[in-house]
Amino acid sequence: VPYAYVSTQDVSKESELRRKYDVIIFAPVGRGPGAIISGMPMWGNPIPWKTTTLTPNLGKIDSTDDMRPGLGYSGLMNLQKFTEDGGLFIGVMDTADLAVTAGFTPGVSIARSQRLKAIGVVLRSKVVDANSPIAYGYGDTLPVYCFNGPIFNLSNFAGGRGGRQRRDARMTGRGTPDDPDTVQGRPPVEAPELPTAEVWEAMPLTDEQRRNGINVIPPAMRPRVVFRYADNKDLFVSGLLDGGDEIAQHPMIVDVPSGQGHLVLFSNNPIWRGQTKGSYFLVFNAILNFDNLNAGRKLDEK
Repeated sequence: VPYAYVSTQDVSKESELRRKYDVIIFAPVGRGPGAIISGMPMWGNPIPWKTTTLTPNLGKIDSTDDMRPGLGYSGLMNLQKFTEDGGLFIGVMDTADLAVTAGFTPGVSIARSQRLKAIGVVLRSKVVDANSPIAYGYGDTLPVYCFNGPIFNLSNFAGGRGGRQRRDARMTGRGTPDDPDTVQGRPPVEAPELPTAEVWEAMPLTDEQRRNGINVIPPAMRPRVVFRYADNKDLFVSGLLDGGDEIAQHPMIVDVPSGQGHLVLFSNNPIWRGQTKGSYFLVFNAILNFDNLNAGRKLDEK
């Protein structure tokens, strides 16, 4: 089937989605993960979406007697099985947040913004992995529409482990960053040099982490950043932006392997109704290459 529409209520009931679909695009819905799962309050009257004499333009693609029920936990399980069976799930903004919160994307976490106000703004992004099929046909930079998108962070660990250590962190918990960090009663030793990484990258693994690596993600299953937001000085193009340093350099598009399939997460909205045609083909590329997204991928050695 070249194109089909599936509702969240259908997903909650259909356990074999992969038999019907190659790709599922879960467009942003304007609600958090909890509301997507639980749906709207069930008190009061049903909210139908149907073709009637009063609503002749509704219910043409799909219809329901009541829009209030959510995805449910059965729907979550069905979506996870869909990707593990070889399907491609595309999440955008809050539905990308849903995939991360549900634990579908080991190695990807979301930092909740404290100051960011990106209200219908155009931001500059930069390609990170031009060999990814998602980036086919694009140059080094791309202006994109963003509306307070999620701030992605990457790790080589599942379960939110292996995050970045603060540079002013004190091993003993005492003193200031400029004081010698000496453990009392022990001879001083030179502190090992901490690994470094760019904002859009996962921190490299240390030998100690690899020795105790039950939560280490295998190289072939690690998240792959395709685009990132530009440096803070180059980020703003047009619109209203405040606190842009919170999202600058962070991943914008992340491709996460899952079983035989993939989840592609967008921090921006690549097919917004405001005719953001320049980013449309990011989605089309993902759809056209749903079964070949590992093309051009370079794996970490360890």
